[in-house]
Amino acid sequence: MDENKGIEARVTTGTKAVCTWIALFLFALYQVAGFSESRAGGNGNLRAATGDFYWPVNWSMFTGLSKTHTVMEFEGVQDGEWVKLPMEEWYPARWESGYRWERPWVYKWPSLQRPFLAAACQHTDAPYVRIVQRSWNKVLGQSEQPREKVREKLLRVWECERPYPTPPGRVL
Repeated sequence: MDENKGIEARVTTGTKAVCTWIALFLFALYQVAGFSESRAGGNGNLRAATGDFYWPVNWSMFTGLSKTHTVMEFEGVQDGEWVKLPMEEWYPARWESGYRWERPWVYKWPSLQRPFLAAACQHTDAPYVRIVQRSWNKVLGQSEQPREKVREKLLRVWECERPYPTPPGRVL
């Protein structure tokens, strides 16, 4: 009876080892495919065929280097001209990662820009407020990044008379 248990245990261990090696091989294959997809600039054949199947592999949390420097600036109309609003003074950063409105998800999804624009309207008497994305190329290996060849992109204009609904008890 004890001999049969030993044989079954060895077979089970071997099966587990084979399954583990197969799983590791498939995981490595997935990583290599995702890497080759990211090297193709995100427009490779795999993405066309599979959609966003490789997004966990391509997700660059804090390790992705950007070749551009991007700044989000809020401006309000005063005396017929657009003037920069001091959002940094009104809403100081609470984290080392910077201001919330400078994070990529804000300028990728316009619906997330509304609360920031409505908050800017509360501090100014401007009839209109806008958010502008300004970006310029970084010079790698250099700590100071001068603004040269700045590209501007108007993201959204908000009319300050327009109400912005907030959940009960929430303040912008």
